[in-house]
Amino acid sequence: MEEFTHSPGNLTNVILLAIKNTTFNKPGPVLKYVFSYYSGPFMFSESFPTLLFVGFLFGIPFFNRNRLESFDRMLLKILIWSFFITLFGAFKMKGGLIPHVYWFTYILSGFWFYLCLKVLLYKFELELNRPNQIFLILILVGVVGLYGKQKVYIYDDRPEKILQELALDKNTKYVLHWKQDAKNFEQGDLAIGVLLRMERTGYHGCFLSEWGFLVPENLRCGQTKGLKHITFATPDAESEILIRLDPNTIVYKKNIVRIDQ
Repeated sequence: MEEFTHSPGNLTNVILLAIKNTTFNKPGPVLKYVFSYYSGPFMFSESFPTLLFVGFLFGIPFFNRNRLESFDRMLLKILIWSFFITLFGAFKMKGGLIPHVYWFTYILSGFWFYLCLKVLLYKFELELNRPNQIFLILILVGVVGLYGKQKVYIYDDRPEKILQELALDKNTKYVLHWKQDAKNFEQGDLAIGVLLRMERTGYHGCFLSEWGFLVPENLRCGQTKGLKHITFATPDAESEILIRLDPNTIVYKKNIVRIDQ
């Protein structure tokens, strides 16, 4: 919906950024990552080749699409297009920002499971009325989102610690940015965390247009004239303790953060 109400929308920005990037990620890691959203909820899927398992899941609604209702056939077309756009972006996008951009893939996989279940219910001559279908969709998306990828959660204290040490002015608006080279690209993870914490605690910040698709419209810079810049970079050596290089520059873990006066 955002794509049509605020053009160019997030989808357009993701595609344009992917086209602009000159890198092309290796097929093995990309396919493994994207397919994990579909195979992750099934513990037994580890016993099968991932490509074979996901292909089987995709084939259930695709080869039985004539038995689906008109709404479900339209949903299937949208999911097919969404999958290939997602795959294209994963091949072209850099660094650790992919998980931030691709959170919605849980929703796509949830809808795939819904279509698979609809086909199986049809084969057993069981039907669901429209309210029950909607309820089933919500349950599937929720279950997939909660249990799809089992990762150990490690609390990241960098956003709050760095924001506290920067001592920003709540009457000033800041532009957060980082370079698009291989060394500094992953700084976007921290920048997103700092920007969201700034928004929650009464500070004002924004992203440049090239990274605008990562945040809501109100956090995108309309213009940068007169705004202070916060630059995120990668140090040559990590530091587990926070080090202040000068009044406007700090180093913490894998990050150098500087306020440009």
